[in-house]
Amino acid sequence: FNARCFCWDYPVKKRTSSSSTSCSLTGFYQNCRGLRTKLSTFKRNVSALNYSFIILTETWLSENFLNCELGLLNYNVYRYDRCNLTSLCTRGGGVLIGIRKDIRSSLISISNMSVEQIYVRCTIGLNSFVIG
Repeated sequence: FNARCFCWDYPVKKRTSSSSTSCSLTGFYQNCRGLRTKLSTFKRNVSALNYSFIILTETWLSENFLNCELGLLNYNVYRYDRCNLTSLCTRGGGVLIGIRKDIRSSLISISNMSVEQIYVRCTIGLNSFVIG
């Protein structure tokens, strides 16, 4: 189970003040090589720390696997599973981004659907940033 965790301070300008404050964003990244077989370990790792966002690659999920099965109840989940538009292979691929629900987020529309990629715009205070 090979995962990477990271943290940084992100300056946030509040709507009611001209001064900036700093908030910590924490992230979790993992190249899963099949999430279903590692799901219980993944759920333990994610629930132990309240990450701001989660990025997963090579999830190997399909439309038959529901977001609620991930155990990410405190997250908005965005994912792009492998399909016949992105590959002739029936197994592998897939990307997922989870954004904690207290962070405003929205999926960014991508015109090139032949590549498994997703981008999410996040907003904290007056600041926006993209995770992808």
